[in-house]
Amino acid sequence: WSALLDPFLDTWEEQETVDAQFAWFAELGLDRGAVDGWRREVAPAMLAYNFGTRLWEWAHLDLYDVLMAQRARLSRRAFADFYVRAMRLAQIDPVSPSWHPAAEPGVASALFSVLIEWHPHGKRSLKDFRRQWDARTDAIRRLQQRLSAELTAAYSEAHRRYHALAHIEHCLRELGTMWRYAIRLNEVRWAILFHDAIYDPRRQDNEARSAAWACTVMSELCRPTDEQERVRAMILATALAGEPRTADEALLLDIDRSILGADEATFDAYDRSIRAEYDWVPESSYRPARAAVLESFLDRRLLYHTAPYRTRLETSARKNIQRALASLRGVEP
Repeated sequence: WSALLDPFLDTWEEQETVDAQFAWFAELGLDRGAVDGWRREVAPAMLAYNFGTRLWEWAHLDLYDVLMAQRARLSRRAFADFYVRAMRLAQIDPVSPSWHPAAEPGVASALFSVLIEWHPHGKRSLKDFRRQWDARTDAIRRLQQRLSAELTAAYSEAHRRYHALAHIEHCLRELGTMWRYAIRLNEVRWAILFHDAIYDPRRQDNEARSAAWACTVMSELCRPTDEQERVRAMILATALAGEPRTADEALLLDIDRSILGADEATFDAYDRSIRAEYDWVPESSYRPARAAVLESFLDRRLLYHTAPYRTRLETSARKNIQRALASLRGVEP
């Protein structure tokens, strides 16, 4: 569907790219007549969806977009028919979704992904569209560079060993594979970027201060209060206590704690990094405190809240935690 909807993007393709796309369609059993037929059928809805609403999407339209557009245009009966046909068409596509983990490798690109949607548009008119677009893009780039520098500096503090930039990049890669489970994707992405932005192992209010920073920037972007409160709640949920209240909180927690189910070498490196962050705590105090944290995980009926993480990591996470507890107690696992 992404390829079928290319003509309705605010961009254009070289003829060589268009020809290659039609060749790919043919390999799937869609000749030019079939492709043109689908495109003619959805054209009125997609033109209204992207250009009539001034969405001006230039990078990616997909099945979700065409269903939303057609739902607004068609009767209930007609949409039901279209939905069935559209889903059948989607099933013949052997290609995985276009957003791969590598597409969002770091803080700067993740920030841009959010800011391109969240940054205020201001007054818009078709007459001055190019000037307005360029001004908004420049403002986004400046804010992206500022926030990227600030967050990178924060996550590069000398006392950080685990709660550092590598952890945020890992979480973004995890989101790159799990984005279909997000209800409000940009809010989850924003929460990932800021959830450990302020981290002092000697304090108990790191999540609250990190959430405050995230929401301060959202206020600068004129984001609505309910959106800010959802992001705040997600970041606060990354503290060890309590259970998630929403699907996005559950996803964020599973992403944040995915390290628990990593392979043994990766988990052991994580465990050593946590100890290094508390190097000021005597061993006699650290061992029982760390053991209590790990035991609190094992006491949960389930470590992970989403089905994919439970299937993939639940068993290995429990084995890792049991090994770590045995090491803390000086016994064989």
